[in-house]
Amino acid sequence: MEGSSAAALNQSGQVVGSFSTGGEFGENQPFLWTGGPHTLLPMGSFESGDPSDINDQGEIVGHGTNIPIKVRIFEMLRQRGWGRWVPRSIEEWAIKEERAVLWKDGELYDLTKQLVDGKGWILLVAKDINNKGQIVGEGTFQGKYRAFLLDPVGN
Repeated sequence: MEGSSAAALNQSGQVVGSFSTGGEFGENQPFLWTGGPHTLLPMGSFESGDPSDINDQGEIVGHGTNIPIKVRIFEMLRQRGWGRWVPRSIEEWAIKEERAVLWKDGELYDLTKQLVDGKGWILLVAKDINNKGQIVGEGTFQGKYRAFLLDPVGN
């Protein structure tokens, strides 16, 4: 599929990846491929999604992204011809709202919302998941970047 990339492959031959939707802010649609037609993964309230790993149970981790209003307003003003805007720092306009996610049994889960005692944590990107369901990734704790390890609770 044009504009697509594979991110991970499990022992069953399942492949996860994403493809560009052609949106003006580089939005991606996550998918699962098992040898036939690809299956689109749900994105919930996210505008873009990127899987990063799949385990042998078919559990998929990655991140969902929303495009900040600040960028949308800037683009809208520029498109409407309200003067020529040139930001001095691209970083101010490139901030994304990311959340680490899990796709399991056709459902999407925001991992920050699944934490048992997660006060102060925002989980940004889930990088890997093993066959025990343990997930590692990146997040912030009280505003500072940290790595995380999640252990599944119950089934």
